[in-house]
Amino acid sequence: MPKLTEIEKGNEYMVAALIKIREAVPLNVLYERIHGHKPEPMEEKRFYNRFRAARSNPGMGFLGVCVAHCPEIQDLSLAEIFSIEPTEPETK
Repeated sequence: MPKLTEIEKGNEYMVAALIKIREAVPLNVLYERIHGHKPEPMEEKRFYNRFRAARSNPGMGFLGVCVAHCPEIQDLSLAEIFSIEPTEPETK
């Protein structure tokens, strides 16, 4: 797998998506929606750590599962989830 440059890593987009999910629903509620039961203390800590950018680098699969179980943000565009400001298309 090729090494990503700092620009390609896109950490700011990951952080923005994690914040958007955390703002939409309490994490304990999201855990229950995904897993169908209340978390044990270690499960809860592990799940909470997935939402801390310093402790985790969640993939799109994890973010997709969260959005799939979080109807509060399902009507948002990808740009809104990733906090991307609209830009004008470049003309040549």
